[in-house]
Amino acid sequence: MLHPQRTVSGLSVQSAAHLEHFTRAASQPSDMDAYQLSRVLVVDDHSVFRRVLREVLDQHPQLCVVGEAANGAKAVSLAVELQPDIVVLDMELPDMNGVVVTQQLVRTLPGVRVVILSFATADSLIVDAIRAGAFGFLSKDIQPDALARALLGVAEGEVAMSRRTAARVMAHFRQGNGAPTEATVNLTDRELEVLRLLANGATDRQIADRLVIAESTAKKHVQHILRKLRARNRAEAVAKFREVRR
Repeated sequence: MLHPQRTVSGLSVQSAAHLEHFTRAASQPSDMDAYQLSRVLVVDDHSVFRRVLREVLDQHPQLCVVGEAANGAKAVSLAVELQPDIVVLDMELPDMNGVVVTQQLVRTLPGVRVVILSFATADSLIVDAIRAGAFGFLSKDIQPDALARALLGVAEGEVAMSRRTAARVMAHFRQGNGAPTEATVNLTDRELEVLRLLANGATDRQIADRLVIAESTAKKHVQHILRKLRARNRAEAVAKFREVRR
């Protein structure tokens, strides 16, 4: 298991054991084919996880961790500065979720390839990440060498996703759950970002902070959303959004 549990005193015994296993397994020799060096930015709010992941990836000569970030805003600014090929991104960050960070990264650096790591694997969450531009969505239970292989595949243009997850996502789209609907088809990408934040209970100020825009701009986006969704208030707009995602 890759991600340490959140406890008041630090890592739990179980989490520490998982991290030890992860680091030890990464030191085993790999028969990977040779690839071009890929620059990786690691984004997670746990310093221990970032350190372990760096050690894991640095075991592979085709991967080079060029930086670390503990939140979404820092991830975007570091990505601009360091120009990584791949961003390994935690879904739940202190300032914004992985979907919003992915959207900002892809918009700012169209060539970057984002791979999300998460314990949460709900179909709707994975579909949102793919729509945002992610190249992969992997569980934090993944084995270290499998993660390295997945990232090297991403560098070659492959999608990093287990077969089971891919099958679920395909089923989701076949059922029509992933298709645009009348309720949201007219919303811009930015308005969809704002609507997702509203659905998570964010205020105008929080939306502005997370999207790095003025509060007045956030309010205008909300007004446009209400008009396009023909919603009388924010609660109704959020209700329509949640209905679409079911």
